[in-house]
Amino acid sequence: MNSENLSFKKKNRELLLDQISTDLDINTGFKNWSLQCQQNYKKQLPPPGDTKFHHKGYDIYRCFDEQQCKEIIDELMKFEVDEYKKSERDTESYIVPDDTHHAWLLDIFKTIFSKKLKNIIKNYFRSEFMIHTFRFNSHYKNDLPNSFSNRWHRDYTSNPHLKVIVYLTGCENTSAGTEVYDINTTHQINLNGYSYCQLERRVSDITPFIDSDPPLPKPTLVSPTAGHMILFRPRDILHRACYHQDQCIKRTTLSFMLAPSFLPWHETVQYWPIPVMQQLYGSTLDLTYAPAAKGEKTFRLDSR
Repeated sequence: MNSENLSFKKKNRELLLDQISTDLDINTGFKNWSLQCQQNYKKQLPPPGDTKFHHKGYDIYRCFDEQQCKEIIDELMKFEVDEYKKSERDTESYIVPDDTHHAWLLDIFKTIFSKKLKNIIKNYFRSEFMIHTFRFNSHYKNDLPNSFSNRWHRDYTSNPHLKVIVYLTGCENTSAGTEVYDINTTHQINLNGYSYCQLERRVSDITPFIDSDPPLPKPTLVSPTAGHMILFRPRDILHRACYHQDQCIKRTTLSFMLAPSFLPWHETVQYWPIPVMQQLYGSTLDLTYAPAAKGEKTFRLDSR
């Protein structure tokens, strides 16, 4: 590791760790919120099981077959496309299902959040959970030349929360999908100085930060067939999006951000409706949704 990167490591490691744990969890009230949700959960928690998610911070599951994925994509082609601006240089388009398709969306969500997946999520949160936001994305490789999602990062937001990415197009044998480091390797890279970078400081090559003896494990490319999904801890593992090298193939995904809740996800929908879930995607996770997670209808869409 060169002297510049060593200096970066020494100057920023403790500052970064302290800033994340304090500013985002305690000062925002999120840690207290998570505890409230756990105390409200009166049922017996599902066992964690001996899963990759439990040990590594991510795992892969199947939720649709390829025909179901094709039918979803065909329906998506009918909808408008909007844009989400991450920064002055990084803008992503996303598909917006119209208001007549809420029942269709809920059917999709119910298929994704099977009993098995719900048990894993509830065990992690030690409470019920809700869908904070979701979004459909569909991009060719060259659509996002400046995207910060393509660079190594950990989501800079409150803990705990989880992310789900459903791959509606197959990624096998294409180098597309999502590349991840497991929890332990991410922790070591964090100690080497690469952690919660600002968007502009994210990089695609983190070779200087994985220079160690013995060598750190290589990242895993999650590159599944259509209909698979990845559940992962986005604040705790380094990850980045990977796109098809074939310029004629899109990477079409459905992503969710999940948060602790008093109520099961399907009950919170009436208080935290689908248009809100779409509108706030990419926003920092805060406690705006907390009343909805308790069954209080206090949010107005036009208030944002």
